[in-house]
Amino acid sequence: MAAAEALFGAGVLLAAGTDAPYPGDMQGEGLHHELELLVAAGLTPLEAITVATRNAALLIGASDWGTIEAGKLATLIVVDGRPDRNISDTRRVVEVMLRGRKIDRESLKMAYQNDPGYEPVSPTDL
Repeated sequence: MAAAEALFGAGVLLAAGTDAPYPGDMQGEGLHHELELLVAAGLTPLEAITVATRNAALLIGASDWGTIEAGKLATLIVVDGRPDRNISDTRRVVEVMLRGRKIDRESLKMAYQNDPGYEPVSPTDL
């Protein structure tokens, strides 16, 4: 954590992008935790959000996403809260937009009984 704060303070381009760091972790969960760790390391919530958005786009050379402005893809999440003040509010997702269109999040939930590759590991997974 000290290294993250020192690198950021020195102007090194930090980018976040963890999706699922270990088996069983839901997609996106790792990124929320990564943002929280960046804030714990000394970045402000808004700096952490910038690391995961603008900086991630800069790192891979993308010019059509990473910031909210005219002409960009409009792929974003809407949260209930103020993640610029409380980074954990990024977990309170209420809407997802993909290229300007609202995603039906309910339709994306896994139907375990229809997934031939799913194997429950405990009774709570059923």
